[in-house]
Amino acid sequence: MKKVFYIAIATLLVAACNMDFYRSDTMTSTMLKSDPGAAVYTTDGLYSMFKDVILFEGSEYSNNTWVKHYFQLTEFRGDNVAQGRASEDPFTNIMNYTEDQGQECYNIGYFWYVSYKILFGANSNIEAIQEGATAEGDLLLGENYFIRAFVHFALANIYARPYYVEGRGTNANEPCVILRTSTDCSKTEKATIEQVYKSVEDDCNKAYQLLQGKKRRGDKGFVGEEAPLALLSRLYLYKGDWDKCIEVSEQLLGADPASKLDPNLDNLFVNAPNSVETIWCIDRAITDYQYSQHAQLGSMYYSSTGVGGVGWCEIYSSEQLVDLLYRWEDEGRRKAYFAYAAPIEGQLMVSWPEKQGAGLTYRLDVMITSSKNPDGSYTPNVTDNGDGTLTAKSGDNTYIIKKKTVNKDVKYYIEGYETDAEDQDDIEGGTRVFVRTAQDASKGTRLTMPAYMNKKFTGQGGEELLSSNIFFRYGETILNAAEAYAHKNDAVNAVKYMNYVRARAGLTGDALYTTTNLAASGYDNILDAVLDERRLELFYEGFRGYDLYRNGKDIFRKYAGVHDWEIIPNADLDNKFPCYIPYAETVVSGVTSNK
Repeated sequence: MKKVFYIAIATLLVAACNMDFYRSDTMTSTMLKSDPGAAVYTTDGLYSMFKDVILFEGSEYSNNTWVKHYFQLTEFRGDNVAQGRASEDPFTNIMNYTEDQGQECYNIGYFWYVSYKILFGANSNIEAIQEGATAEGDLLLGENYFIRAFVHFALANIYARPYYVEGRGTNANEPCVILRTSTDCSKTEKATIEQVYKSVEDDCNKAYQLLQGKKRRGDKGFVGEEAPLALLSRLYLYKGDWDKCIEVSEQLLGADPASKLDPNLDNLFVNAPNSVETIWCIDRAITDYQYSQHAQLGSMYYSSTGVGGVGWCEIYSSEQLVDLLYRWEDEGRRKAYFAYAAPIEGQLMVSWPEKQGAGLTYRLDVMITSSKNPDGSYTPNVTDNGDGTLTAKSGDNTYIIKKKTVNKDVKYYIEGYETDAEDQDDIEGGTRVFVRTAQDASKGTRLTMPAYMNKKFTGQGGEELLSSNIFFRYGETILNAAEAYAHKNDAVNAVKYMNYVRARAGLTGDALYTTTNLAASGYDNILDAVLDERRLELFYEGFRGYDLYRNGKDIFRKYAGVHDWEIIPNADLDNKFPCYIPYAETVVSGVTSNK
């Protein structure tokens, strides 16, 4: 979108509500009614507010965009990401569950602030556009109903508990967030989770009614008729309404779900606005207001030249995620999205997490990689002995590394390094060791942590760190259906839907699941298989932590990084997982946080 679209709506949004935000301003709807054509610009302005740097607390900071905070706030609570060194950026607090309500965590404040600005703008448009007057007006009205639904749902997922937690029941009557369905902001109080979900459901149904059969206004950066169904698919899954999730997912997917997937994984994220798989994304361009490569979402995950390059390259994939990506030799998602920083092809490195000092609860890696010579060549320090063991040398220390296969996964270990009580890993009688492609220590590691990079949010238009971030795609919808079937103990259909994304990832033969071969891959039940498939398909897209939470699973974070070395019991997530409602909001309006 053009910057003028954002300016248009910013001019009209003179005031919203208190901290959510400013006082009500009835001029907005009045102005729109007097100039119906303005609704195009104000609606386009809402799209821009998702990606633009907006004045917050008196300044514009290039790191502050709604879309970036959305993906970090939703991803960093889980077990996919690791950080080798604490950052001044408050995403460290989100990752470590140490955020507070103060100004230090500007990400949770900015996200809340801009969300309610967007909601006020959507409400102004909904009140101003006369339904049924023109087809164009109904299209715009449908877009605004959807945007209102999406933002409310995002707020609920970030600042409140899940609607339903497997094995623990419903949180429907628990407090959620402030529900804004009009420009009347005379009351500021939290709705229940049930009330917010009902509002989102109603808005999606209304949006679909208005958008159905109408041509989208442009590429996938604009909302089309598929988007409300995609949100309903996600909502019903999170609500635990398996039948409705299946119904709306299959309505959206049609008779040939495989045809909804981009056959080229390399194309999906670099060409998101035009990919057949994308349902809705935020259309990004280097001409966006205050565009900066270092401020892009992908900057934290990737740099083509390794650590210290174009991107910050500070957030890495956890060892457990990397293990999953390497479970199948032909795994296309690993080939498309995973990368080593500064790899040394043909040579090996080993690493394992070790406690950092007395009393500290986090662990960083002991790492043995190849040594760089003055002429630029590398001397290997890890060698394959040809008898099923490896030898790793570091200074005066020599380690013999053994391996065994567990559920098709090859696991390496050292005997006698730490006791089982000390290393707390899944190898009895040994300490788990990770064997990977060697990396140049100067560019491929941070504080001895291997830089396992993610390329999902990179490469659009040849720009290293540019990406039009996807909010909804058919790959998710397929796995929503798979999970819903799994909860109904319908393994046949769950496997069918999983195999759509597995086949697209290049997996064939025994790598495609059947109801009889799941056990050989270590799965006692169909749900665990689906959750791993969601992890593989959707990693870094903001699902994993919430998937574990709402499915009654503990969050396993016993891997290297500056976060606590821990397993978070599912019940403890009720008071840990939701982000604080910003302090300024609680002071002005009196609402309290949900933790």
